[in-house]
Amino acid sequence: MRDTYADMGVNSQKGYQGKLFSKAQSIFPSSFVDIHQAEWSNSWCYAHVGDGAGSKPVRSYLHWKETGDMTVFQGLAQDTAVMNTIDLMASGLMPTSFIDYISINGFHVPKDMLLKQINKGFENYFSVLAKYRIGFSREQKVTVTKFCGGETADLPYQTKTLDIAGALFGIQEKKKIITGDVQPGDIIIGVRSGGQTVYEDKPNSGIMCNGITLAGGSTMPWEIASKYLEVNCEKADALFLEKHNTHVYFGKDDPFVSRDDLQGLSLSEAICSPTRMFEPVIKILLDEFREYISAIVPNTGGGQTKCLRVGTNIHYIKTNLIEPDPIFGIIKKSTGESMYNMLQDFNMGCGVDVIVRRSKTATDDIEDLKDAIGKLGIDSQVVGKCERSDGSNKVTMETEYGTFEYPKKTA
Repeated sequence: MRDTYADMGVNSQKGYQGKLFSKAQSIFPSSFVDIHQAEWSNSWCYAHVGDGAGSKPVRSYLHWKETGDMTVFQGLAQDTAVMNTIDLMASGLMPTSFIDYISINGFHVPKDMLLKQINKGFENYFSVLAKYRIGFSREQKVTVTKFCGGETADLPYQTKTLDIAGALFGIQEKKKIITGDVQPGDIIIGVRSGGQTVYEDKPNSGIMCNGITLAGGSTMPWEIASKYLEVNCEKADALFLEKHNTHVYFGKDDPFVSRDDLQGLSLSEAICSPTRMFEPVIKILLDEFREYISAIVPNTGGGQTKCLRVGTNIHYIKTNLIEPDPIFGIIKKSTGESMYNMLQDFNMGCGVDVIVRRSKTATDDIEDLKDAIGKLGIDSQVVGKCERSDGSNKVTMETEYGTFEYPKKTA
């Protein structure tokens, strides 16, 4: 089966992570993130998470070089912060303190101008957290998540353009953790990643922050990207050219013109579109529906198969997937990638899965949950259900291209 993403040198399944850490350290083995017992209290727990913007910095760099628009770098701040915060909140933890790390090649990127834009992006992001009172809450008092600094490094010999990552700390009472204890009969509600929320100032393409190497390569023409040696990997391009008879950048259309099928965004803007802030959504879920929720799953690395990460011996069956945003159709057409791979490389229009207890949730409660999300300007729908599996977690998805099972069966 064709796997263009893998041929670009990217593993969307990240099987190597188990070599770096063990899930056994978590006091809630099925939770979305590793959670640890607090030393100061038997009833409290905490977690650290870390993540970055993937290859979005390279896409933003190309956009700036061709258009002169440096505001594109603001989105990197949101990407970095959201990728950390939604993971932490998905397990019911309260985010308290965030730090960032930025590496820059000053020969290619004007440092002061770049940092001004990233700082503006963080200001915008934390203002939304403040508006929705997201942070540490106890006895009706809320301390909004704080930006606590970080590190900026000049690394011209290690960084070709720029890179950005962050880390976040959060705490919670153990009784309030979303444990990921998914049960047969639970219902899966999908939350859309594209469109425009009440707290966004322009439409979001829905791309989020995964699959960007493939998305960027398939929409940026070689005639443009080849002008900038700093965004290319000679060995990767040679191997890709040998296998596919084309360069790793193989877009055909002008990536900088506004398109009606992308809500007025250009292809480049759609790829650089920042990861949606799902924090206000998750805040509502935790405040109003926590007792009904088995798990919250951000569909980041691993796309629509990310639910494999939670629960034990669960068969996730998705039969009513959210219609993918147009950007995903453009990428699929350009790459020829199979729908099987698209569903595990990208969120495909569904940014978060909310898994709710069928035993505790009546139809009216599900409608109330969807209505609460809808007030933020975000669509959601029931996409599937959970059944008992045959020994390990698996996902089955029904699409117009066929029915797919993950992980793939082996002979």
